[in-house]
Amino acid sequence: MGKGLRFRPPAIVLSPEQRWVLLRAFGPAERELTVRFEGGAAVERARALSLSARIGARVPRERLVKEVGANSVAGFTRDFHLAAASAVQLGQLARDVSGFAETLRLPVILLKHAAIERAGAGTIGAREVCDLDVLVPEGRAGELRDELLHRGFLEADFHPEDQHLPPLHHPSGATIEIHLAIPGVCVGRGRAWADADALLQGGLCSPARDMPAGCFVPVRDVLLGHLLVHAIEQHGLAPQSYPLLRAIGDLIDLEFTVGSLPAFMAGPYEWVRQDVSEAEVRAVAELCDRLSAGDETLWAEGGPKDDAGRVLAHVIAGTFDHGYQESLRVQAMWHGLRHGSAGASARGFGRTLFLTRQQIEIIYGKPRSELGYLGRRLARPFDLAWRLGKYGVSAIRMRLRRLSLH
Repeated sequence: MGKGLRFRPPAIVLSPEQRWVLLRAFGPAERELTVRFEGGAAVERARALSLSARIGARVPRERLVKEVGANSVAGFTRDFHLAAASAVQLGQLARDVSGFAETLRLPVILLKHAAIERAGAGTIGAREVCDLDVLVPEGRAGELRDELLHRGFLEADFHPEDQHLPPLHHPSGATIEIHLAIPGVCVGRGRAWADADALLQGGLCSPARDMPAGCFVPVRDVLLGHLLVHAIEQHGLAPQSYPLLRAIGDLIDLEFTVGSLPAFMAGPYEWVRQDVSEAEVRAVAELCDRLSAGDETLWAEGGPKDDAGRVLAHVIAGTFDHGYQESLRVQAMWHGLRHGSAGASARGFGRTLFLTRQQIEIIYGKPRSELGYLGRRLARPFDLAWRLGKYGVSAIRMRLRRLSLH
């Protein structure tokens, strides 16, 4: 991994609504704001950045009514309530799955949001939750999958990833991913990725609060490492696939600050240094601090002046600037070829080229006949070539756009 920041966003100018969203999602809740804007637009911007539930959870209703009006407040309240309901549902799913695993004498380690919540950080309903992620010993992952299928879950028609099995869906709408390892978090010498055995045997887990025996959560340093790799390495160059500010909120909830950096860099950083540069870790920690303080110099006129500002500009441009989104796809492909192993690159290319039936329906829509699936598969290489050319043009335009500003 290089030493610097991988993001090269264009200069951005935040709208009043975007500035308000950032201040209300992360800044001091008691602070009086004088920004003037249209309330409905603020809800739309907050939803685009995956921050509407967080605002609804942390800002008193009376203050929101004063700043955006009663009609717009309903949007923030609705998103907060929906996120809270989903969190409760997934919490019960985690309890059920852990109970099923207990009958198999199979340890389960909660990951991502479920782990953060069971570790006692964050507020229920302050973020959107989509699925439950659990880590189990790799050699026994099939046992848990079979048990869940027996209990009514349905397996998605997706290719298995290197780090997890295809998702499982419950008729209630809940989804679970059974992970074999935590990508990019390399605990222990000679280990590529952290697996369940490495965490359990290394004393890097603790029993999950109010859960069945045999259910664990990783220690804070592992959670921090996983968040950094997930947000920067896995989804950093595809911000539309995972809202990076959601991860920033999780890091803030785990009290990841500039003040906590010396301890993190002295040890746990070794686990993730192959995927996340020191400059990126420091930029994210500074961004967490400055967002929490409501520091408006992050979006000063003339573009970002430091790495923390560049990370924020990357998030904003990656969410609202279609040309920048497309240019990142070329950068992501090049980054994968340079830093990924030949085997991982080949598997990733195969999964992209040879789609399952369900993936064809998600990407292109359900064909009218069985021949339609064959047609989509035959046309897939040409579609990818066309997209690559389109993204390449966007990358060239973005480069020219940057050069014109210097």
